[in-house]
Amino acid sequence: MNKKVLLVTGATGRQGKALIAALHTDTTSRDQFHILALTRNARSAAAKELTLYKDVEIVEGDLDKPESIRIIFNEAKGRGNIWGVFMVLAFPGLGANADGEEQQGKNLTDLALEYGVSCFVYSSVERAGESFDDQLTLDRLAKVRIERHIRNLGSKGLNWTILRPGFFMENFEGTIGSITAGVLKSGLKHDTTIQLVAVDDIGYVASAVFKVTKSTQHHPYQN
Repeated sequence: MNKKVLLVTGATGRQGKALIAALHTDTTSRDQFHILALTRNARSAAAKELTLYKDVEIVEGDLDKPESIRIIFNEAKGRGNIWGVFMVLAFPGLGANADGEEQQGKNLTDLALEYGVSCFVYSSVERAGESFDDQLTLDRLAKVRIERHIRNLGSKGLNWTILRPGFFMENFEGTIGSITAGVLKSGLKHDTTIQLVAVDDIGYVASAVFKVTKSTQHHPYQN
């Protein structure tokens, strides 16, 4: 049986690694997929660590340079084309312009439609629904615009799923975690609730989407 080829962006980051680990933890899916782990530096220690997994191939490309990603899609034709894409984009930084993030997302989504990707999963962000989307700024607005672009391409044949994780539990780890806890404690009311999610759970949910995907499915999920 030919294995389905998955392109995983952010493969050396927490969400990308969580997806790869989840796919290999489940023995029923371990042999279903060949993973193309996208990184800008294939020689990095984080990239080399991924090669310990079976059927993980490191591919080098830059989401700011769509032609480098197009090369990956073209080279995958020898395996029967890229069947699925997991897209998570790097946070540009607090208060930073997110035009680059928006363009990265739109470029990769366009390529997915062009090359007939069967299952496109985008890890976005939870924001208490969509009522205030047009009032958002910076990276939150970029994610809204990427989501809208994905939905628009859905009408043209792209099969998509959008994940909207809330506040990551891992934000409480280490020294930064102590700062995070202090900021939340001083900045939020005592009765404020926060949606929490573990990075590993994003990996499990995304892997489940890839395992059960059928054609013409469109789903937004939030934790």
